[in-house]
Amino acid sequence: MARPDGDGAVVIERAAIMAEGRQADEIESWILSHGGEPEVPLISPPRLGLYAERNEAAGRGLASRPPRRYVLPASALERTDG
Repeated sequence: MARPDGDGAVVIERAAIMAEGRQADEIESWILSHGGEPEVPLISPPRLGLYAERNEAAGRGLASRPPRRYVLPASALERTDG
């Protein structure tokens, strides 16, 4: 389920996790407990301006979305025999 990213870490797509069905919650817990973090979206909340109320509502929608992928340190997937 994981693929390497360009910075030496590994990335797991949330869609792949959700495809596991009932185990998805356990997988997400494992990822977080092994140093994984939700990927920060590149989209920044809109700036306040002339249409501040409308922009404020759009920013709340971004904050409530689940992450699209998780980033784990490569060491999280290393085997420890012994």
